[in-house]
Amino acid sequence: FQRDPVEVDEFGYPVYHQVADTRSLDDGMYYFTGLAAGFYKVYVAGVNHNYTNEFVGGQQCPDWDCNINDPANGTELEVDGINPNAGQDVLLDYSGSRIFGTIRRQGEGPLSSRYGHVRVEVYDAGGGGVGHAYINEIGQYWLDDLAPGEYRLVTNHNVEVHNLLDQVYGFGECDVAFGCDPMAGTTVTVNAPTEEVPNATTEVEFNLRSGATLSGNVSDGGTGLDGVEVCVTRRDGWWLRCTRADGDGNYTVLGLPWENDLLAFVNNTNGYPVLTETYDNVPGHDWDNGTGLDLSDGVEGGIDFVLEPGYTISGRVLIDGTSTPLVGASVCIHYQSTGGWTGACGGTDDNGEYTTEALPPGSDYVAYVIPESQGYQLQMYAGENCPANWCDFSLATPIPLGPNAPGID
Repeated sequence: FQRDPVEVDEFGYPVYHQVADTRSLDDGMYYFTGLAAGFYKVYVAGVNHNYTNEFVGGQQCPDWDCNINDPANGTELEVDGINPNAGQDVLLDYSGSRIFGTIRRQGEGPLSSRYGHVRVEVYDAGGGGVGHAYINEIGQYWLDDLAPGEYRLVTNHNVEVHNLLDQVYGFGECDVAFGCDPMAGTTVTVNAPTEEVPNATTEVEFNLRSGATLSGNVSDGGTGLDGVEVCVTRRDGWWLRCTRADGDGNYTVLGLPWENDLLAFVNNTNGYPVLTETYDNVPGHDWDNGTGLDLSDGVEGGIDFVLEPGYTISGRVLIDGTSTPLVGASVCIHYQSTGGWTGACGGTDDNGEYTTEALPPGSDYVAYVIPESQGYQLQMYAGENCPANWCDFSLATPIPLGPNAPGID
């Protein structure tokens, strides 16, 4: 970095600009040639090899980027254009202990991810987070500058990019429903560097299995439905993963466990006037009567949904005594006879207008607005406030559906 002969910073100190960089050779030697006469600071970036960053002159960098412009950092070297400035040696200190390894996909070799989609997380022996490191284009990771001790490791990745099943070191695959518990695994011992072993590196490898996939199409019987959400659960109701259909109604749920008796269902219709459904052709979200799906081979395709038409409730929510719309409130629909939620709601827009998700025809529906986050009281249709924010739906006005029910304000 060359000192600018004119420019100074806001405190009047000289400003330095990078003019060159080089790499050390196999014998550790480095060279800068062709430098103009002037004053320079030089530092060695040793952190990529688990050493400290250090200025030529012997001072360790106080920050990761060495903060060249701080006058307290580094020693200036003068280049006069005549005499070689040789012998500017640096003895780097080892920055601490390291965990190093490679993440591989089973049967395919090292992963490649240069964009932060796969990482290894490190926890202390008690499960407290310590840090993380992303893999490079050949699947390698480094967890540097660790104090000697016991650590736990967990992989974490973007399932939409790599479709893997994460692991806890010493335990195995994480449960997709519950995530990764670092305390389930075994600890990795990291030793202190010594004179005999200055690079105290512990190697930990991961071999991840691809996630199972489930795919199909969602339509209204003629047209694929864009953006409809399809979810997969276990029979006991524990949610696994969801995805949304593309413009043609096609979907693929990634990162699923290789298990049988899983259930697939349409969870959100993205505003289409159609009914939710559990595969195969079971109305609503039905964990008892849905058809179990076998993903023990890793792939299941052709899980198609043809959704039946339904009816919606719509209207407007205003602040009492005004024409001012209430924005961001939810209007939800319950069964009057049981008080149970139908699963259908709608949110108010900037005009206070809402439209619920579709429901089957019937006359057992009641609506109420949930404006608590805006500081207003719960209210049932039509105009019946809920005392103490508890609603007695037997006092609400029933709303018949089939056809649609607009004007429920």
